[in-house]
Amino acid sequence: MDLEKITRMISSINDIQVKSDVCSRCRSPHSGCSRCRDVCPTKGISLMNDQVAVNRCIQCGLCAAVCPNGVFVLPHSSAGRMQVAARHMANDVTEMVMYCRYRASEAKRCWQGLEVPCLGSISPEVMVAIMAEGMESINFFYRPQACADCSVTGGEDVFLDNLARGRIWLRTVGIEEDRLKLLNDAGQAPKSGVSGRPSNKDHLVNESRREFFTSIFKGLRQVPATMVDEVLGPAHQPSGEKPVFQVGEVPEKRRVLLGALNKMEAEVLAQKPTPLLQVSVQDKCYFCGACARLCPTGALEMDSKEEGTAELCIHDAWCTGCGLCADVCFERALVLEKGLPLAYLLSLERRLLDSGLAKTCPECGDLFTGNAHAGMCMRCTMLGGRVEMMREN
Repeated sequence: MDLEKITRMISSINDIQVKSDVCSRCRSPHSGCSRCRDVCPTKGISLMNDQVAVNRCIQCGLCAAVCPNGVFVLPHSSAGRMQVAARHMANDVTEMVMYCRYRASEAKRCWQGLEVPCLGSISPEVMVAIMAEGMESINFFYRPQACADCSVTGGEDVFLDNLARGRIWLRTVGIEEDRLKLLNDAGQAPKSGVSGRPSNKDHLVNESRREFFTSIFKGLRQVPATMVDEVLGPAHQPSGEKPVFQVGEVPEKRRVLLGALNKMEAEVLAQKPTPLLQVSVQDKCYFCGACARLCPTGALEMDSKEEGTAELCIHDAWCTGCGLCADVCFERALVLEKGLPLAYLLSLERRLLDSGLAKTCPECGDLFTGNAHAGMCMRCTMLGGRVEMMREN
């Protein structure tokens, strides 16, 4: 193996990581999700049958910010890294300034702040997590004209949408929404007086000498395994059901959010609605189990009981609102609506969505399991009650 190839492999270790197994589109062709592809400024994301391919990546982080399932991970600007950086900064400042890498040189002359690839890469979950670290406010260095001229096309729209949802989250947990502020002038300083601090103490997401050398050594330790895959090919993945997260494992954004809410003791506001989507059953359900089998996080569980009864349950804390369950439901019975109560999100118990009983179809006489909306078996429902006629003919 030549040196150039080894160098490429070392460099690629810190590139964007893609977990296709939890992508809704890869798990089912019926999924209508295209969030990542829609926001990619280079149009470099391809959603194929079993794989998400990324080309021409500029490390902007927009795909990671909008993907509900955590398919994309940028090691140096992940939700967890932003939270940790804020935790360190909380020792020195009470108001954080965040700016994109394209405005970094201008911003660092005035503020001690946190550099991110693009303001659009800051998810609402991260905004809540930073506030939970004790910050009085988050100040985003945002210039509309600069965003309009930026090569990260669409980054401004993603940022403003995330900002709106971040403010909803603050209202949900009882914090004034105006604590998420916009700075459009490098001479404009937050009231806590963080401007003018030495820039050599900046906590940067993408640039840190210590992190740089640490990543090099980490990369070197990973090279042997990478070489094995290169020479022998990747390990064979057994066929069967598509893998999901381990039970209770959720994308990093959700883990960061749940940790922040627990830190804020948000259970006192448990009756408030959140910006998250709530799953409910609003039509015929035959408990086929397709939604539970394909759920990327294992949030949905279908239990078959004795004598033809069944239950469909959900762990709301694990549900990312990706919508795959609704997309694959044969009867379009599952509906996702904004306003998941905070109590559901913070609960460790699974919630009953619907239950089914053993029934006899009045059209064909067959036994089936269905909820209260199901008057006939699935076959007769799909054929419009013509099964008995077909049998007679």
